[in-house]
Amino acid sequence: MKLKLRKRDISIELMRIIACFFVICIHISVGFSLNGSFSKASTLFVSLFADAVAMFWFITGAFLLKRDDYKKVLKGTFKKVILPTLALIAFIFFFNGWMFEGQGIIESVKNSAARIPSALETIFLWWRTPVPHTGQLWYIFVYIFVMICFPVIKAFVERIEKNHKEKLFLVVSFGILLLNDISNNHFANFNHTVIGALVPAVILIIWGHIIYKNKDKILAKIKSKFFIIPLVVLIFLRASVLIYAHGCGDGDLDRSIVYWYSCLSPLIVTSIFLFLEGGLKKITEGKIINWLILKIGSYTFMIYLLHELVIDCLKKFGIFADVRGYFLANGNVVKLILYYLALGGIIFLISLLASVVLRLIANLAKRGQRMYIAKKEKPKK
Repeated sequence: MKLKLRKRDISIELMRIIACFFVICIHISVGFSLNGSFSKASTLFVSLFADAVAMFWFITGAFLLKRDDYKKVLKGTFKKVILPTLALIAFIFFFNGWMFEGQGIIESVKNSAARIPSALETIFLWWRTPVPHTGQLWYIFVYIFVMICFPVIKAFVERIEKNHKEKLFLVVSFGILLLNDISNNHFANFNHTVIGALVPAVILIIWGHIIYKNKDKILAKIKSKFFIIPLVVLIFLRASVLIYAHGCGDGDLDRSIVYWYSCLSPLIVTSIFLFLEGGLKKITEGKIINWLILKIGSYTFMIYLLHELVIDCLKKFGIFADVRGYFLANGNVVKLILYYLALGGIIFLISLLASVVLRLIANLAKRGQRMYIAKKEKPKK
């Protein structure tokens, strides 16, 4: 079955979907425990999901630094990122009392109105979200700051490429992340604030740019199927370090390696991309699965925005607790896998459906606006 497809990279779109699902799994994670005690299986899943955000930064780098027009970068960021984010914040800000605190709609809006100045200060001065159900928005604030810094990042990358120092950058940047891991994140103190996340985000963006640009050269030397080996080894290595930390009773040992800014993250994400890039296109070319991946991939930003709200809605109605109790009451490894697939899948699908509906409403609104403007501008006979 041949389908007409937009010119988008199938591997990148699948990475978006995987990253989005992994972010959801992080936010429903049981942590390192199962049945009330430390679990090696749970730790392995923590290690597996840890690179979700790193995948997003890698994807950003694959395309961002090909651009030259700073105004278009800012305009695109405002239209596609800032406006939907502000719309979500405004919706939760005004209707959280009605949705989660038992207030009437009018009461919820009135109570929220008095807090508008402090909310605006939190957003525009402190670059943080002022509302609940949006803890994931730290990534959006960092992303916006990265876009503001675009000319500096692009100039730096052009200097690297002009002097043929790409390999040196990969080695040095890996060394910085490794040194930070060895110091348990005391060296750089990376975190989820705009300033604290900027350096590792830029490192991963540049890795994405370099690897994506040289993907054909790399895959000409190494077959894509072999990248499953470093991928599996590195995930198990991270899990082993976390298990070792638990055995030592050192709660500080996992302050870095369990997060997306670990030195393992660029290696793991690169392995994921090259593994997908080499074989996926041949398998899915012209098939309906290709169309489906591209279609779902186009909704991943909205899925990311909405999933925390969906999780909290499921908690409110007891669905979250019911699913968790069903799979984890007397959990084992198989049930743990089914838990992530079931609950993560439910949240992903609800967020996807909500995203489809919102895009449909937005498109209808745009069409209506165009029709109204055309009718208004139509000369009278």
